[in-house]
Amino acid sequence: MGEDLAGFLARHPAYAVLAQPLDRFFRASREVFFGRDPSLAQRTCPFPDLVATARRLAVAERAAKAGGRS
Repeated sequence: MGEDLAGFLARHPAYAVLAQPLDRFFRASREVFFGRDPSLAQRTCPFPDLVATARRLAVAERAAKAGGRS
């Protein structure tokens, strides 16, 4: 999904406010799995930021479901 984040956000506008944190998450993920310096992932998306993003995603998902869209 990282490669199609813009498309996902276009199809699911409830998550658009999370574009930057999601982009950082996917960049960090690529660095961990395919990069040469996995510690760069921790600098790109530190754990507290990851937790905050997950919480914001949960709120956005609940709001989207309550509003009948996702």
